[in-house]
Amino acid sequence: MIIKVYRYQSVKSIEECTKAIKEMVMIGDETNLYEDLGAGTKKLVEIAVRALSPGINDPGTAVFCIEKLGFLLQKSAKALEAKIYHDEKKRERLIVQGLTFEKLLFYHFYQIKHYGLEDLSVLDAILSSLITISKGNNYLIKNEVWAFCGYILSGINFSKKLPLEIEYIKERVYQLAMETNQRVKFDEVISGFLNGK
Repeated sequence: MIIKVYRYQSVKSIEECTKAIKEMVMIGDETNLYEDLGAGTKKLVEIAVRALSPGINDPGTAVFCIEKLGFLLQKSAKALEAKIYHDEKKRERLIVQGLTFEKLLFYHFYQIKHYGLEDLSVLDAILSSLITISKGNNYLIKNEVWAFCGYILSGINFSKKLPLEIEYIKERVYQLAMETNQRVKFDEVISGFLNGK
């Protein structure tokens, strides 16, 4: 679905409305890298996942790609906010909502999480990227990033981590909690994961 029209009873003619909408929409078969963030960053994800494969095993390249993803997603977060258009009486007439930021984070990191989370350098790069994404963005983006951190942490088997590794992870998550204004929830979240809850 491209467009949903509300209050269609106020439309004089459905045919006129349909014609007007069709004139405003252009559908093509090529992806525009400047307008489609997912296509522009997909290659970075592919390179990172390939670098994490057992045959290549190059976490340095994966870390580089993850850091670049963080920078690009941080810059792009504002563009993904819903745009609301009003009429002259300040009534909402058009809401343009693209991909939610939470889904965008998932699409970019779920494969990396699956293939590389056991490597501390990859986990560190993911947490560092989430910190980067949070910087300079609004509280909605920060909340989504913090929630996504829980998804990342859920893939870690803390019972197999050494004490120094656990402390390092806690420090990075604390930095993210501070950046996303979630300091109050930090202790609860970390203790929950460390206790396997």
